[in-house]
Amino acid sequence: MTSLDNPSQLNALAQFPMERRERMKGWTGGVQHTFGYVWYPTDIDDIRSVLLLARSYDRTIALRGAGHSYTDAALNTEDIVVNLSHMQRILAWDPERGIIRVEPGVTVSQLWRATIGDGWWLPVLPSVLEATLGGCLAMNVHGNNSWKKGSIGEHTLDIELLLASGELVTVTPSNNPELFHAVIGGLGMLGVVTSITLQLRPIHSGKLLTRRWSAHSLTDMLALFAEEAPTADYLEGWIDGSASTHRLGRGFVTRAD
Repeated sequence: MTSLDNPSQLNALAQFPMERRERMKGWTGGVQHTFGYVWYPTDIDDIRSVLLLARSYDRTIALRGAGHSYTDAALNTEDIVVNLSHMQRILAWDPERGIIRVEPGVTVSQLWRATIGDGWWLPVLPSVLEATLGGCLAMNVHGNNSWKKGSIGEHTLDIELLLASGELVTVTPSNNPELFHAVIGGLGMLGVVTSITLQLRPIHSGKLLTRRWSAHSLTDMLALFAEEAPTADYLEGWIDGSASTHRLGRGFVTRAD
C-alpha cells in the first residue's frame, strides 16, 4: 500500500502543494524510484524556510543533487526532498594556490570548465562529470586513483554547514574536526552543506594518455595492477561477470596518465 492509498496519511500529505510532488530515482533506475515533495533552494534563507516547514509538520528531509547515487540515499518517499542543484555558484577561486570554494550544486563538469584553463583539476573523480560536489562530499567519493589520492574528503579544506536548528557553522580538520569528518560521507544526515572549499592539484594538460591490456584471469588482472600501480596516475579494471572456471576474473585493465 502506498502512502497515497492510505486515507490516514492524506491530510498530512495535503500540507504540501501537489506541484512539488515529483517522481525521482537513483542512478541505477530499476525499482529504485519513488515520489517526494521537492524544493529547489537558491540560497541559505530558502533552505532555512524548508527546515522550518519540516519542523512545523514533523516531517523528514532528504538532500539531493544530481541524483547519481547508486542507492536510494537521495530519495524520501512521500516526504520532503531538498534538491540543491540550483545552488551552483563558484564563490571563490584562487588560481595561484588551486583553492576553490563552491556551492553544493556545482557539478564536476562546471568545476572542470572553471579551473582547467588555469592548470588545476580535482585530485579524485567520481564516475560521472554530472555529479554535484555536494553529493560527492556526502558520499566521500573516490576515483580510479584511490590507492594514491584517497577520497574527496582528504582534499577538503573546510565545509559550511547549515544545521537542523538553522545555525550556520564552518568546520575544518582543526575547527570541530569530529563534525568535519562525520559530515564527509555522512549522506547529508547531519546538516545541509552550503559551501565546500577544495584543494585542487596542478596539471599540465587536460588530456590523458590511455593504455589497455586484456587479462585472461583474475590472477592476470591482479598481476597487471601490481605492475602498473607504482607509476600509473589512474588504473581501472573491468571483470567479465559471466566467465567461469579457468576464465574466472577475465577482463581488461585500463591505465591513464
